[in-house]
Amino acid sequence: MRVHSTMSPSCTTGRATRKKKLKWWKMAGDQGLPSALFSLSRAYSAGRGTPRDLSLSYAYFKLSQIAPPKNVNEMAGSLSKSERENAEKIVAGWKPQPTALTLKAFAGITAAEDHLKAVRKPTT
Repeated sequence: MRVHSTMSPSCTTGRATRKKKLKWWKMAGDQGLPSALFSLSRAYSAGRGTPRDLSLSYAYFKLSQIAPPKNVNEMAGSLSKSERENAEKIVAGWKPQPTALTLKAFAGITAAEDHLKAVRKPTT
């Protein structure tokens, strides 16, 4: 069965698409997903889907823990003192807020990984 969308490609502008991406990245980032935090950093750095905000960009970049420390330090060096202080306050006060569904998903992934380890363990 083919599903037909009521939105044709011509109805979706680049700006609307960027805003949707930003919304989903924000929801995933709030739960602590590193790739979403990294994507938020890029969006705020470029001002895509949101006004450009280097403090938020740096905060999300640092929180993502994807970038090597050298890159984080380079980015910090490009900020003004007030931008860096603002970003560090955001980082210090941030705590992931996973939903119940996300916690269940992580538990399922962990259980599956544990099962695979047990199955692959060589018998002696």
